[in-house]
Amino acid sequence: MDLPINPFKRALKASQRQIGLWCSLSDHFAVEVVAGSGFDWLLLDTEHSANELPMVLTQLQAAAPYPTHPVVRVPCNDMVTIKRYLDIGAQSLLIPFVQNEEDGVFIGPADLHASLGYPGETANAKVLPIIDDAIRKIRRAGKAPGVLTSAEADARRWIECGARFVAVGADIGLLARESEKLAAKFKA
Repeated sequence: MDLPINPFKRALKASQRQIGLWCSLSDHFAVEVVAGSGFDWLLLDTEHSANELPMVLTQLQAAAPYPTHPVVRVPCNDMVTIKRYLDIGAQSLLIPFVQNEEDGVFIGPADLHASLGYPGETANAKVLPIIDDAIRKIRRAGKAPGVLTSAEADARRWIECGARFVAVGADIGLLARESEKLAAKFKA
């Protein structure tokens, strides 16, 4: 039996940029709403959200009719856990705590800032050039660098540096910021 074509991995292999959205709401309705919005990929987060295996199955089903490609960030780097997500149909996984260069490399700016002594920051002027350099090194190594940022200037900066899969926002942030804007229009 032939496996289905994975458009996300095919695009990364061809060095085509893939623009995505981080999904942490842990809900299949939310995934279906954003699946039709035009992103190349959606990250279904199970590491830093209340998302569990049965919920991810319904999110994969909700995204299936749309041209976006779901990528599942598994909760841990554990073979049994990984196999369970593959068994429910996840084609692409983002695996935390990988300690070698054989997988594509995803840079989590918040985690990197914290590990460099700047917890709670995602745009420290001392760390941004480190991310730039990491993206360039990952590209030179023939791998696909990825990154998450909700700051448009940073997303454009890292695309320019060579990032190939870039999450340009998160569902929770979009909901929070847009609802704040709407409330402010009527409360001002």
